[in-house]
Amino acid sequence: NEIRSIEHLAVRGDWTMFDPAHIADVVAQAERLASTATTTLALSQKASMAKEEVDAVNDEIRSIEYLAVRGDWTMLDPAHIAAVHDPAQRLAVAALAVGSPSAGVVRRMLAEGKPVTPVDAGVLEEVSDNWSRILDLVEATPASLARWVGDSSVSAKIVEHLDPWAQDGPTFLELNRWSQITSEMEVLRSGELEQLADGIFEGSVDLENAYQDFEKGLVATSLSDCLNQGVLEQFERTAHDRDVAEYVRRDAEHKTLMQTVIPRRLVDNRPFKPKLRMGNAGALERELAKQARRVSLPKLMKQYGDEVTHIMPCFLMSPDAVCRLLPADSQFFDTVVFDEASQIRVAAAIPAMGRAKAAIIVGDSKQMPPSTAFARAGGSSDDDEPDDEMAVEDLASILEECRESNLPYLMLKSHFRSRHEGLIAFSNKNFYEGDLVTFPAPNAGQTTPIHWHPVQGQFDRNKGPTLRTNDEEATAIVDEIIRRVDTPDLSKRSMGVVTLNDNQRELIQTKLEELGDKRIDKLLNHPDRTRRLFVVALEQVQGDERDVILLSVAFSYQTVSRGKTTKREIPNNWGPLQNKGGERRLNVAITRAKYEVAVFCSFDPDDMNVSGATYDGVKMLKQYLQMARSVSSGGAADMQARAPIDRDHHRSQLLAALHEEGITARENLGISKFRIDISVSAPDSESPFLAILLDGPAWADRSTTY
Repeated sequence: NEIRSIEHLAVRGDWTMFDPAHIADVVAQAERLASTATTTLALSQKASMAKEEVDAVNDEIRSIEYLAVRGDWTMLDPAHIAAVHDPAQRLAVAALAVGSPSAGVVRRMLAEGKPVTPVDAGVLEEVSDNWSRILDLVEATPASLARWVGDSSVSAKIVEHLDPWAQDGPTFLELNRWSQITSEMEVLRSGELEQLADGIFEGSVDLENAYQDFEKGLVATSLSDCLNQGVLEQFERTAHDRDVAEYVRRDAEHKTLMQTVIPRRLVDNRPFKPKLRMGNAGALERELAKQARRVSLPKLMKQYGDEVTHIMPCFLMSPDAVCRLLPADSQFFDTVVFDEASQIRVAAAIPAMGRAKAAIIVGDSKQMPPSTAFARAGGSSDDDEPDDEMAVEDLASILEECRESNLPYLMLKSHFRSRHEGLIAFSNKNFYEGDLVTFPAPNAGQTTPIHWHPVQGQFDRNKGPTLRTNDEEATAIVDEIIRRVDTPDLSKRSMGVVTLNDNQRELIQTKLEELGDKRIDKLLNHPDRTRRLFVVALEQVQGDERDVILLSVAFSYQTVSRGKTTKREIPNNWGPLQNKGGERRLNVAITRAKYEVAVFCSFDPDDMNVSGATYDGVKMLKQYLQMARSVSSGGAADMQARAPIDRDHHRSQLLAALHEEGITARENLGISKFRIDISVSAPDSESPFLAILLDGPAWADRSTTY
């Protein structure tokens, strides 16, 4: 009843405190009322202070007899101000005249009882005129004249300065300096900083620290203005969080609505009306309705290309399909976009480019180029694989051709796939020179996204059905997949397996299929391709992504006999990784995961001998495996993509102030170019819940907020 009786709360007649929805509605209204009341009180206080200042000015103006203003004169009435304008100007001129040298002489002569002769009057008049011209030249004001005269008189000050003025006469050095200072002060006056300019002229301002004091004052004023204008003093976390949640909801709704809006706009822009069977559009509809003897798609496009592109303005095709299905002499499209352009051969791209007016080439030059497989001739080296192994030769891509031709390009630096920036840190550092921008993970210090699984496996190099496979590793990966499927939280994440050769891929695929587990079968054949469990070799993984990637290295130690001694070592044969461009294949394989990477390896990466490696692929593999093992054991420093940002004293001071208040906070959170200046955690948790970005050098260097 008490709640229902509050007039400013719009509650329903059956409102009850036992209904959570009723309570939530009242709380929201109460928060708004409290915020409004606080703002109203602040405005009322400011209005009261302003009235006192206006009353003081009004009383001062009314007290000046010469102005002869009415008793109810007020500065808030434009007519009242206009009435006093001319008398005030005359009074200012009179003040200058009274302060002239001749006026002082006349007053002194009269006080001494001496008569003022016509000659005296003429001389005094000439002095007065000259003085007026001087005042005009130097643009003197009553305030500046009073400041110069001080406790003396005008005539006394002139006599005092006659000798210095005469000495300065030939060059006017001092006068020029003074004129320059006066001009500089006008900048302050035009910025409504008359008090500061007057203080500099009077010598009351410490010039050595003037600029620093000015900056302090500017910052203090800006802070006050931000607090007042932004209503930060009345910041309400609940209301702010509600606004953020509403923005996220509307943004998602906007994306959903655009799936309807864009097709609707495309339909509206068609030059023909639906179901109006006239002209080429009608002929096209009749052609498509035929059950037999239809024309081929190339002929259809040649005859009805404009109509088809109005109906379907965006074609998704492979370069080969473009050559086969679109007429070579057509230009139905404004733009052709090549995705994954690093894998498109120049010869395959040229026909598609010729069928559009402009081209956009999108790709990553650090990822796999187009390649072709061929049978490698048998070699005599002990490290060679059997003769039937297929080698890979890289070809030139349209992306590489465009870069070498110095065409305009734009580097996209924001990385979005990895939910934990540690997943991309190795590639960011070794392939992208630390330029990728990744967002820090809130729990970066507590968990690692990369897991190391050492396996006592053996890579089979003998001819037979198990050639170039590691059965122990394959079994370990299958067991890990089953473990994740059996764990409720882990089973929600999609999975993919990447191997360094095709034989290992076939073995793992076979083991999964032979399990007879309906859950595994469902994952392998999931209707949603993005959720499907895949098992692919290194060459086929580009373009795919999963929540979790399981990487099977497969290679292992081999017992090698050299003379009378035998030793276990890792053979220097790594398939495509050891060829030119092998590092790009590795880059693709290790950047497919959104949340986790699990590395299964049957050897210690420290034992890899890469001194004789011609290209970087094998060297990079060793570094990555060493990093994965270290990070999995808690070596978070190995995930740094860039060196830490230089120390920021302002940030450190703020951090110290937070610590003094007993708040758990860390500075400089992140491992890429983008860092969180300060992260704040709840007292009972090390996991940050609040990120603070400071307007410092790092912020100024960013062209966007991210």
